[in-house]
Amino acid sequence: SMKLVNIEYEFLFKSISGRTKTVEEVNLDFEVEQIFMERIQEIIHLEGILIEIVGKWIWVTGQTFTFKDVLKRAGFFFAAKKKAWFWRPDEARSYNRREMSLEEIRQIHGTMNVPTVGRGLIS
Repeated sequence: SMKLVNIEYEFLFKSISGRTKTVEEVNLDFEVEQIFMERIQEIIHLEGILIEIVGKWIWVTGQTFTFKDVLKRAGFFFAAKKKAWFWRPDEARSYNRREMSLEEIRQIHGTMNVPTVGRGLIS
């Protein structure tokens, strides 16, 4: 349900930064949070996928082939080497020269599965 997603988002965005933020940073966080929620809302109903937030990126894995058109329309891109779909805000672009696996990225940035209640998946 969206209530669970909202609770998870609140926790995530409060935990991203341990320091005091400026008003501009708080406003930007709110805008990014809204965009994340919109992107996830567009795909949360899809069966057989796992949605996770890794750093400031949304990664989608699982049985995604069936939903590739839906994912594209929602603004996601396919990372062929990782066999996963992703979305990220423009300011979260990676300039890392070394190719990393999704597992390495998870270890560096942490990961949070988006609740999949009612979709037959365990988060």
